[in-house]
Amino acid sequence: MKSCDALKILPELGRLDFIELKGFKKFIEYLKPDISDDQQIDETIEKFDLADKIIASNNIIYLLIHTKNNKLKKCDKTHHRTVEKNYIILVDIKLEENGIENIALTLDFLGKASTPIDKLIASKLNMKITDMDANLVPNLNQPMLKSCKNIDDFYAD
Repeated sequence: MKSCDALKILPELGRLDFIELKGFKKFIEYLKPDISDDQQIDETIEKFDLADKIIASNNIIYLLIHTKNNKLKKCDKTHHRTVEKNYIILVDIKLEENGIENIALTLDFLGKASTPIDKLIASKLNMKITDMDANLVPNLNQPMLKSCKNIDDFYAD
């Protein structure tokens, strides 16, 4: 079963953050000159199975919560359904901080990458994650793209 790479539990905020790590630096290095960048990026993003990973991750939480040996009270076992959930795609390419903000779907990255190939990746990843069905997981916010460089700032707020 494919699932997200990490889970950050934020009880003080009543939130779960599913985190998916994606490396693009190596991918950019090895782009094939005889195939369009567009096509290669599309194929790579399609392989990510982003929607399936968030569903699987949510199912894993459900299974963990409902194992016989845990010490949770019955009322606590249903609490995970109502908490806010973020799906964060964490990438190793630069995403500039001072660009267009909160366009349409509260994504903070469209058009702000530092190189043309970074911009193309961000744009295509944006299209893929905004197409995700909002009903996949209860209380799931619109997915966000964050840079590894700035993730600490996101959690410092």
